[in-house]
Amino acid sequence: MIPPRGKYKTEAGSEVEISEEYAVSIDFNRHEEDACEDCVAHADFEWDNGEYFLCWYCDYCGGGMAKLIKINGD
Repeated sequence: MIPPRGKYKTEAGSEVEISEEYAVSIDFNRHEEDACEDCVAHADFEWDNGEYFLCWYCDYCGGGMAKLIKINGD
């Protein structure tokens, strides 16, 4: 499920922007998220009880996820 339009940030500093027609821009802060060099963030978002999470995937370390905090937008 894609979050509503706007700008989001994780506590570690990765940024996600959702614009019209669900165009997605992800600035993945791999080092601060404790992700390995093989991790890849995708425009796949987990949704749980009204909260959204940025997810990253990796065959080596198993990947991870971080809660998205809305910083502006509709």
